[in-house]
Amino acid sequence: MSYRSFVDTLARWPENVSISMVFAASALVAAAMVGVVLPLVGLGQMRLVAAGVVAIIGAGMLLVRPGIATALFLCAGLFKADPTISAVVPFDLTFALAGLLVLACAIKLLRSGHLPALPQAYVLYLPLLLMTLASLLYTPDLGDGASKAVKFILLTGLGVVCPFFLFDSARQVRVFLYTMAVLGLILSSQSLSGLGGENRLTMPGRLTIQLGTAAGTTIAVALATALPGLPFRRRILLYPVVGLAFVALLGSGARGPMIGAVLCVLFALVYFRQLWLDAALLGAAGILGLAQIGIPMASFNYLGTLLSDDPSSAMATRTGLLELAWHLFREHPLLGVGIGGFAYYSRDPENTFPHNIFLEIGAELGFIALIAFTALVVWVFWEAYKQLRERDFPFRLEAAGVFSLLIFGFIQMIKSGDVNDNRTMWLLMGLPFLLRFLANREILRKQENVAVATPVTSEAA
Repeated sequence: MSYRSFVDTLARWPENVSISMVFAASALVAAAMVGVVLPLVGLGQMRLVAAGVVAIIGAGMLLVRPGIATALFLCAGLFKADPTISAVVPFDLTFALAGLLVLACAIKLLRSGHLPALPQAYVLYLPLLLMTLASLLYTPDLGDGASKAVKFILLTGLGVVCPFFLFDSARQVRVFLYTMAVLGLILSSQSLSGLGGENRLTMPGRLTIQLGTAAGTTIAVALATALPGLPFRRRILLYPVVGLAFVALLGSGARGPMIGAVLCVLFALVYFRQLWLDAALLGAAGILGLAQIGIPMASFNYLGTLLSDDPSSAMATRTGLLELAWHLFREHPLLGVGIGGFAYYSRDPENTFPHNIFLEIGAELGFIALIAFTALVVWVFWEAYKQLRERDFPFRLEAAGVFSLLIFGFIQMIKSGDVNDNRTMWLLMGLPFLLRFLANREILRKQENVAVATPVTSEAA
């Protein structure tokens, strides 16, 4: 077998059902053997066994369903916050999964022989990249700035481009969306042991905002992609999933995710009229069961700070950080203070970013980068909106799911995290353009099929 044919065969593995079954079976066997092997080995060997299992499952999902591997890459930071996982996995999950995605992109590149076509909108990334690199020359903290720049270019940048390498069909986009919802459900279920207690619900690692984000992701995908595509009698079966996610969201007390989830619900009700009955039934069940579930009062109290004017509240702290970012932008409008510079000026090790990406980019990278990023966000939402308006758009449910997650992600990036914490949003911003490319290809394929099927008639003499 030649090198070219070997690479082509390797790249076609996901299309081979038998190979897919082999990988799935291997992953299940490896997971089952853990229970047999772990009692027989020591702690050091246990870490190696765990690494082997992760490698097998990760490689299998990478080649069979790259949408799953991509979702795992985005959620790796949430899972590695679990002390149990970090104790047995001897490597950084985010970098490990990033390596697998790079490998998958390389295989796709070798198979096709050319780089995938990126959307025209991606030219707006150039000012961001150039200012990120240039600002390293004047950032007040070169160490933090370099670390943040490397993560943005390598890890966040990987999320920006990898869908155009790996998602060669709308099915892969749908697999990605469903995997994000399932992972959010898993993380949400881990918090339910805190029901009936006094403190807000958290994920392993004492994470509350991240719990709300995971639960809100499940809600956004379920309402915009999963439920609308099913008949009513089958939609009922997903009610417990949506209900569990709402319980975790309420219990987390996370304000940004709550706002985002409410907007996603409103979008789903406006765009899918058949979900009105579902919303009424879920709302009635929630009202009847809310008092019995045992959501801590601390969660409701924290959500109530959205309307609080107490200067000691968490909202007041966020306001102070936003004001600092605005001040830095006004003082250094053209070039910013440099990548990672906000943390230097905040002098607060617990608040190293302004919790708003627009102000963060403006304060650290300046006016040109801010304008480019704003234009990119507007372009993304306009493209997503056009797809929802087109009656003949072939991937309507996928477009609705992406739009719902864009709404949810937009609220998070103006409320929580820094540019690298919102890595999921950077990836999502490429999906409307990818869906447009796949839709144009699908329309062209149908036109070619019609042309082939239409008989050619000769004119009568």
